[in-house]
This record gives sequence, C-alpha cells and structure tokens, in this order.
Amino acid sequence: RESSLLGLLSGAGEYKEEEFKRDIQRISAWYSENGYPDARVIDSQVQLSEDRSSMYITFKVEEGKYTTIGNVDLSGNTLEDEEELKKLISIEAGQGFKLSQLFEDVKKIQDYYGDRGYAYAQVEPRRRPGASPNTIDVAFDINPGEPVHIGKIIISGNQKTEDKVIRREILVQEGQLYHGNKVKLSEASVQRTGYFEKVSVTTQAAKEPNTIDVLVEVTERSTGQFQIGAGFSSSESFIGTLQISYDNFLGRGHFLSAQGTISKLRQLFNVQFFDPYFVDSKWRFRISFFNYEYVYTDFTRESFGGNLGFGYPFTRDLILDLTYTIENVDVSTGSFGSKQRNLGSILEGGRTSAINATITWDKRNNRIMPSEGFMLQGSIDVADEYIGSENEYIRFLGRARAYATIFWDIVLKFNLELGYIANWNAPDKEVPIFERFFVGGPNSVRGFERSSLGPTRSFTTNVVDPTSTLTNFEIGGNKEIVFNAEVEIPIIKSMNISGVVFFDMGNAYNEDQDLSLKIDWFASDDEKDSVMRSAMGFGFRWMSPMGLLRFEWGFPLAAKKDEDPVVFEFSIGNAF
Repeated sequence: RESSLLGLLSGAGEYKEEEFKRDIQRISAWYSENGYPDARVIDSQVQLSEDRSSMYITFKVEEGKYTTIGNVDLSGNTLEDEEELKKLISIEAGQGFKLSQLFEDVKKIQDYYGDRGYAYAQVEPRRRPGASPNTIDVAFDINPGEPVHIGKIIISGNQKTEDKVIRREILVQEGQLYHGNKVKLSEASVQRTGYFEKVSVTTQAAKEPNTIDVLVEVTERSTGQFQIGAGFSSSESFIGTLQISYDNFLGRGHFLSAQGTISKLRQLFNVQFFDPYFVDSKWRFRISFFNYEYVYTDFTRESFGGNLGFGYPFTRDLILDLTYTIENVDVSTGSFGSKQRNLGSILEGGRTSAINATITWDKRNNRIMPSEGFMLQGSIDVADEYIGSENEYIRFLGRARAYATIFWDIVLKFNLELGYIANWNAPDKEVPIFERFFVGGPNSVRGFERSSLGPTRSFTTNVVDPTSTLTNFEIGGNKEIVFNAEVEIPIIKSMNISGVVFFDMGNAYNEDQDLSLKIDWFASDDEKDSVMRSAMGFGFRWMSPMGLLRFEWGFPLAAKKDEDPVVFEFSIGNAF
C-alpha cells in the first residue's frame, strides 16, 4: 500500500516481495468475482524514484469483456432426485460471472453426494462460450464413484472415559452408508459433552474396498472439580460457596454434584445426579435432593424435598423433560406476625407435590456463553390434591431467547418470558405467595430493586385499630412478562472482560389485572403498577475463575417518586 501517517501501525509504505506477488493474484481474483473471468495482469513494474527514496508500482491489466452466465447444466448424475440437486445450484442464467459462487456450487454438489454414500465424488465445472456474445455456459460434470460404507469407528486418546460415552455421540454407525455431513457434525457433538479439551474426527480408507474408517481422537480434560469460594453481591452481601462435582463420573458420562451456598438472601444445599443416556438408552435421568431458604422482601421461603425426572430427545436439539417434585414449604414473616392474620391463606405453607413437563428447542452454539442461535422453551407445572399436594396450582411458562454476532464479536441478545399461574381446583383460593411471580432485579428487569415490581396488598399492622398506618406487602403476581435486550461488546479479550448496554421491560400482574403492554413512559404514577416498567443501562462483565461477574447500572426511564433514579447491582452468573 501507499505510505500513510498510520504506516508504522499498518505496515503501509513498506515493500514486500511476497505480498506483491499475491497482489497480482488478488487483482485477477477480484475481476473473476465481478464478471470478468478472462481478466489478467499482463505486466507489472516496480521502479525506484530518482533519489532512490521510494518506489513506484504499476499493474497493467487486460480486463476482457464483462461476461454473464448462459446455460447451466448437469452431466454424469446418477441420483434419481436430480431436481433437488439442481435446487442447490445458485448461479443462474443472466447473472454476472462469479468464480467463488461457482466453487460454492461445486462443493454443494459434492456434499450432496457425500451425504448419500459417495465419499469420493468429484465435480468438474466446465466452461464453454455461450450462444450469445459475452456469455459462458457452465456444465457441472459429476463423477460419483462407488458408494462407500462406514467400516470401523476407531477411538483413541481416552484414558478414563469409556468408549461408549464417545461412540454414542458419533452420528454415523459402522456398516452404514457414508454420510459426510454427519461425520463433520460428530466432532462438534463429542466436543459438546464438555469432557474433552480437543476432539478431532477424520476419515481414512479401510482395508476392505469401498469402505472408510472414522477416526476419533480426543484429549481428555479434568472433569472433577472442587470449588470453595467467597464473594460479595450488592443484593446478597457475603456469598460463600462450596461445590464438589464430576462432569464425567467414573468415565461413564454421568454428572454428580454436591453444593452448598450461604448468603444474606439464600441458603442452598443440593445433591444431584444426571445420566444423559439412562441404561444406555436415549432417555435422560435426573434425581436431586435439596434444602433451600430464600429471603424475599417481605417473607422467607424455606423448603426441603427432591426431584425425579426423565427426558427424551426427539432430535439433538428438541428435548422433552418430565419431572416430579415433592417438597415441604414453610413461610415466615419475621417479627410482623400480624401479616399472617391480615393476608390469610396466601402465606400458608405445606406440602407441594407437582409434575412438570418442559419442551425445549435449543439451537444455541454454546449453552453457557451463546453468541449465535436461539432457544425456545415451554413448560407446565401441575400441583394437585390427587397427587398428594396441599398447595394447588397450575403454572404455564414460556421463554424465547435469540443471539446474533453483529461484527467484531459484538453480540446482540434478546430474551422474552411469559408466565401465568392459577388455582384451577379452587379459583376463589389464592395461589401460595411462594409460587407467584416476582419481577425486578439483576436476573429480571434491571434498573429496579429486587422483586419491587408487581402487585402489593395494603393492611394495618394493628388489627385492633383499623385507622392505624397502612403497610404495603409485596404479594407477587399471577401473570408476568419480562423482555430484555442487550449488546455485549468485548473490551479486553485476553482477560475475558466485556461491556454491555441493555434495555429491559416487564412487570407482574394480579389475577384481576390485564396483562398490559402499555409502557410506563405514557402512564401516570397511579397507572405505573399496572403497565410495563422500563429501564436501560450499562455494565461490565468479567469471566473470572469464580464464574461470570456482572457489574450493572440501571436507570428507570419513568421512575416513580419513591424509586431510586439509578440502581447498581453486582451479581454472579449469566442473565440469559
């Protein structure tokens, strides 16, 4: 390139012989991409200036004529579905010639044959002058060869992981017809287990004719973890965590963990076991036992119990999970005992026996830190006296998330959550407060205090004197809607530090309120409890050894008089 003020950084102005030779090829390639397949550099000169302080470079180009595509044909095809094959070809009559598009179509045809057993199919794009001036006819000459079958699947590099744990992630089987795309996807499938640092899936000719072996080479990583940590959150104060987990327990692909977390807001003790291929079938099995305490703004929920679940993948991305939960729940309101008398059955605890069904369609490229794809999820929970539950309700939840990398590794993210809960056997009896929806906070609508959005109920703390001061008690909603949009921008990639700009909306609504989509910008203070609350803000994130640390400042866009104009949150873990 010509010299410039930024030359010291970009290298502009410095002559490089190898780059000069490549530039000749680049010029021809550019012309081939823009309708001039016969263009070529017929001469190139490098001359020194008289004072020998600089160089002059000249490329002499013979462009030829602008050329369009004439007829497009196939020859040598041995497959019955030729019409499907023709649909793969993107070049069309009348469009300008583009060399890369021609090569892309060659690869599509080869892949099409490769997915039907023809591992060694060759496609030759032949060009000849068209019937009209300045046109080129293109014929894709196919030599499919013989169908090839999978011979052996040879696995190496696994010291502790059983072969079957790897083999069940391979998308082809011994004896099947070769399928090129499934062989390629097998590498990502094995890598997705998380048990290996490196996975390589290649092929080689087998000893038997028309047979190909699949070679799977893995490098194992340590899958047992012992973590003990401490941290601080603006909402939870001190957080202490102890966790022992095995992602690949005994090399069988099972997950086993025991966890304890203590903070100002929660105490959690949990033991769980998960088998993604229960008794070597496609069924997934999960069991856990827990003791859980969570401090809400106006009450504390304590529970102990367990889960038993089975799941089945209809495809690798579409999974149905069925879970049975039994737990005993206790609700306390601290020193404000009169709340129990004023709020009645909404604060009653008891036994919950519930069945959950969840369907998930997950096309994200990474389950932990996604940057492309989407995830759709719907679930239904039923707690009923016929299955031994004292707390009765039916709950519907829907969740949609989408991710896209815009440019420079900047990721655009969207999240939408909808929820509804009701007591279907006794519509006049309220849903227990600990199963209702509470909106607001770092994992919901940022810019508002934790659980501060949604219905409240007023009561007098002095039941003898009804004229005493009224107190608001947060009771949560029967319905919720939460929308999040954010842009995550890498700042220091080497340290896994990024910035984020976000816009959030949402609220929780009582049974007698409509699920309003009106935004609080256009509402009075009296109306804001029943419309969508909104906020925007910014933050910083660091993927530390403890996990993802989030520092976020949220600003309500139409704050009420009693709300803070800015809310800072420090939390651990991904928002969505």
